[in-house]
Amino acid sequence: VTTDNNQEVTAEENQAINQEDQATPPKAEVLAAYKCLFRIFYRKPTNIDTNDINEALRQVEAVVRVAELYGSIPVVRPHLANSLSQFGRDLYAAILQDPPRWLQLSLYLESGPIFKEAAVHIIGNLGHWPWSTVQPHDFPKDLVGPNGLFQRKVNELKILMADVERTFFMTSINVEGEEGLLAPTDKRTINTWYVAQLWMQWFSQAVTKDE
Repeated sequence: VTTDNNQEVTAEENQAINQEDQATPPKAEVLAAYKCLFRIFYRKPTNIDTNDINEALRQVEAVVRVAELYGSIPVVRPHLANSLSQFGRDLYAAILQDPPRWLQLSLYLESGPIFKEAAVHIIGNLGHWPWSTVQPHDFPKDLVGPNGLFQRKVNELKILMADVERTFFMTSINVEGEEGLLAPTDKRTINTWYVAQLWMQWFSQAVTKDE
């Protein structure tokens, strides 16, 4: 046996290497990921957890890591995305807890629904990154960079917000193509009037506090 630098390895050293390899067997998570990968290869149902979305997330991420080693992401992609979609509302609740982690996974799975849901939460917080699992530099620059997709969406959002704020200061609002009086006496706009009053109260307090 020789090493990379062509130095011979003695029998004792070789035995020590073998013992070290045997002392660190693959983790159960890795074994399960390989099992899931093989099941997909043979067109059998995955063994992804169907009850706990957080456990399913960990399992899917493990399968993605293993599949990436063998260039098999396109093969496992539809199976893993389908396994996650079965969670319904729980999936969207989980995305809310850690959007960047789910966003990164959505890029591997090419999952539009997961990508959009994660993107909404990240865009709404852009400028503030409260998540520790995945950082902005882990994403492509055309996504999270200064001129990336998310920053462009933030700029669009600012324009929309300014338009809504301007509307709240007005005494009328467009209702089904007609101008309606924004007042508690108008049944068509009373709900909007309440919203406008709450917003103006908050705005006045924010200005007073110089926020």
